[in-house]
Amino acid sequence: MALHPEDVLLAQLQKPGTHILVNLSDLLPLYYFNAYGVSDDFLAKDRILVRDAVASLIEANRAIYQDKAKVVPIMMQATEKPQDAVEFAYDYLTKGCIWSVNTGYVPERTAWTVDNAIANGDIPADKKPTYEQIVDKSLGEEALAQVGGATMINGCDL
Repeated sequence: MALHPEDVLLAQLQKPGTHILVNLSDLLPLYYFNAYGVSDDFLAKDRILVRDAVASLIEANRAIYQDKAKVVPIMMQATEKPQDAVEFAYDYLTKGCIWSVNTGYVPERTAWTVDNAIANGDIPADKKPTYEQIVDKSLGEEALAQVGGATMINGCDL
């Protein structure tokens, strides 16, 4: 079965001998895990709101990396999981740079994710979107400027 990292620890504690067969991140090494979406109509109607929301999400992601002591209790409350399990997941996910600390725009990841969606039938090949149809770089850059520009935190710079 597929388990989130904290559930892996809980399963291993409850059933010693439980083993991870494969990490999803190993099977999907370039999958774009951290993406936010909004319709073109909504963006056209209230670009400032969307930009501010993106800036807030970038700030929240940065806080995750910078203040473990503050965010772990919030994660515990949201997941209703014990501290050891949440800390296990936190350590695993932050080590893997799962949350973007900047815009997260990586054309290779976007292309890989689209190609994977076509290969598994989620997107018809004749309707393959371009990078520009998926990503509004200017919006991300505006939000990034609002939070002080690009940064690297604990080796994470996406």
